[in-house]
Amino acid sequence: MSGPSLPSLAVYGVDYHGVGINLGTPFSLTFHSVLTQPYEELTVWVKGAANQFYSLGLTLDGQTFFDGLVLSQQREKTLDGDRLKLVCRSKPGYLMTENQINPYVYFQVTGEAAVQTYAVPCGIEGLRVDESKTVARMLVSERQSYWDYLTVFFMRAYGKLPYVARDNYIELTPYSGRSLMLSNRQTDGIAYLDFADHFKIQMVSSVWFYTGSDDFGDLYEEGYSNAVAAIYGAKKELYVNPTRAWVLDHARYADYLFYKSMVDSRVIEVTMAGMPDIHKGDSVVFDRDSTMTGNLYVGEKRIETTGQGVTTTVWLWDKQFHKL
Repeated sequence: MSGPSLPSLAVYGVDYHGVGINLGTPFSLTFHSVLTQPYEELTVWVKGAANQFYSLGLTLDGQTFFDGLVLSQQREKTLDGDRLKLVCRSKPGYLMTENQINPYVYFQVTGEAAVQTYAVPCGIEGLRVDESKTVARMLVSERQSYWDYLTVFFMRAYGKLPYVARDNYIELTPYSGRSLMLSNRQTDGIAYLDFADHFKIQMVSSVWFYTGSDDFGDLYEEGYSNAVAAIYGAKKELYVNPTRAWVLDHARYADYLFYKSMVDSRVIEVTMAGMPDIHKGDSVVFDRDSTMTGNLYVGEKRIETTGQGVTTTVWLWDKQFHKL
């Protein structure tokens, strides 16, 4: 059985003048990542420095664990000296969500071209797909980010959502290909401290799209139903007049809305000591000490360190609710 380890953590920053500074071991940190976002978030408290930081990196046992941009910094003076709070997001995902695409019409768009134009300049290494597909026309809405554009493209072309893999490639699967066990009984399992079960009835049951109007008002006559929501008796209807980004493919947009409403419906929240080798997308078998639960994968991860130690919490999502 795996036991907790005490990692060696080090923070380094680069200020707006390009000066690199070793900020040492953080007093505390919080790291958070979730599959439905292309970026990871890191908040650290470190020794005070007068610099204004542009980017920040975190190493774990000498290896890069996080590389991102600083969103905000806050300096505090305490009895123990100056402390600096830095809030960061990983670079590729942050840039893809913060930058907007020109609201125009784009023709004969391929996945490779879209990724090369809107992801690679942000730090993405490339695209991994089994075959190349083309969307004849991509309509772009105002305030649509690079990542929004990529999401619409891959949903329309492949019927799947894009994900940023650990090696900074865009893939169309949330699964990492690794399989792990969380267990306090099995010698090859990762030990845990506690767990909690969650189930949320928030599934969208049907979506109706705007199709025009008559003398009495707007008409919403094109509808799609969520078969999974019907199994659980969920009742949540939406009436949608989509932005121009989705007007050419209502069926794919309905699938996207269904996915967002139910991907984390059933969750097992598990807390472990230390920083075990477990990541978003890993498939997991969970041992409750009495029964084994499979068909799970890591959808969300949070690491917290304080003066008392390090804990890692993962939220295990049920694969039956991942329908893309």
